[in-house]
Amino acid sequence: MTELSPFRRIRKSCVAYLSVGLKRKLLEVDQDNLRFKAWELHKMPEIDVEDQQIYYEVVGEGPHTVVLIPGFIGTILSDFAQIFPALNKTKFRWICLDPPGYGRSRPKDAVVDLQLYERCGILIAKLMQKLGFEKYSIAGWSQGGAYGVRLAEHYPENVLKLVIWGTFAFGTKRSLFFHERSACLDLWSKDKLDEKLICFDKEYLQQHLQDMAVLVRKTFEEKRGKYLGELPSLTCPTLILHGQKDNLADELQPLAWKSAIPNSRIQYFPQAGHDIHLKHTAEFLKLVEEFLER
Repeated sequence: MTELSPFRRIRKSCVAYLSVGLKRKLLEVDQDNLRFKAWELHKMPEIDVEDQQIYYEVVGEGPHTVVLIPGFIGTILSDFAQIFPALNKTKFRWICLDPPGYGRSRPKDAVVDLQLYERCGILIAKLMQKLGFEKYSIAGWSQGGAYGVRLAEHYPENVLKLVIWGTFAFGTKRSLFFHERSACLDLWSKDKLDEKLICFDKEYLQQHLQDMAVLVRKTFEEKRGKYLGELPSLTCPTLILHGQKDNLADELQPLAWKSAIPNSRIQYFPQAGHDIHLKHTAEFLKLVEEFLER
């Protein structure tokens, strides 16, 4: 079977949205750039949290609420939509959001500075409070995991359990190289760029990537890569997932998290890379849902 290109996978994700009742109507499409200029969704609205507009979607009606947080320049559509049909919707209520400044959580730009992770973590906690959820678990991928860690640090009374994967405990030369290379859109494949331009304006995407590259270099040079400072000793049970073929987050990252968080354990995926949930969905969800149920 021929593997779908990233752009075709993202288009397939739109079909997955429809299968869980999230009706989507494309209003205007720029066929030359394969970019959706505007879209209308008839399920969940944007909601104002402080001075930031946050777009979110809810999947399932179970008693255990779980916040799904996308990764770097990630959105609901790019990072989680394709696994929505596989989620357990009777035991869990999954709340997924576009992080501040990403996707439909606009028009305010993402602010890129040393307080980024703390600010976004607190904002997500306030979103959950505004939606009326007092207790919930968190599942964060990559950068989303860092937001989740900050949330659990500041709101331990609200967080039941935490799941992170592909999340850096500290920056490395590899992560610096990734961000500086990512800031050069001319180096991106056409499929990858087309996929991101579904949810981002090109000029804004370029600026955000450049700002992130500057921030990562600054933390690497001034803080020895400790972008979160000293890792917090969280109290909630934590599951750390790591793909042993991850070409971004090396094998020291999960070990650092395990050392910092007393009530935590690591689960390795020998054949997985950075995007465990997208390439090994069944195994990923089995482990995560079993952990959340305990």
